[in-house]
Amino acid sequence: MSDAINLLKGSKEKRFRAEKILRVMRRTSFLLLFLVGSVSIVFFFLNRQSPILSLKNDEATQIATLTTMRQKAVRLILAEKRLTDISGIFEKKAHLDSVINGVTGGIPTDISVQSLSLDGKKFTITVLSSSLVSANTLLDTITALVQKKKVFTKLTLDGLSMDPGKKYYVILFSGDLP
Repeated sequence: MSDAINLLKGSKEKRFRAEKILRVMRRTSFLLLFLVGSVSIVFFFLNRQSPILSLKNDEATQIATLTTMRQKAVRLILAEKRLTDISGIFEKKAHLDSVINGVTGGIPTDISVQSLSLDGKKFTITVLSSSLVSANTLLDTITALVQKKKVFTKLTLDGLSMDPGKKYYVILFSGDLP
């Protein structure tokens, strides 16, 4: 008779329901654990079998080879640039030699060059002369060079002055080089 009277009917039902949910969750967790373990083992073997590791090693060796080649290329480019710069300097040097030889070749012996300045295509010459005859000879020589346009393309007489105390003439020329 005591079995017919069930005062704890609702609590047993809740307890059985909770046990059922707990069993389902345990089975699901074991199933998920097995699934995750299986997938990780499959990925491990796939990773070991895949050519990715060898590709990474090949990539590293190729990168190392390229960096050494890049360093050699940079050295070659720098050497080539230096050679072209040096050849440009030699070309300018030959041109400046002809300018200096052209100017100094026509200077009489009693005239001294105080300053000679070359800046790109511009030049400035300051000479000291003890007589106007020598200064005239210099002017004639430089004018002939301008007319031939070998050494100068343009010539300007910037100044002619006399220092009476020291008895010499200062002549200042400027102009353009070809």
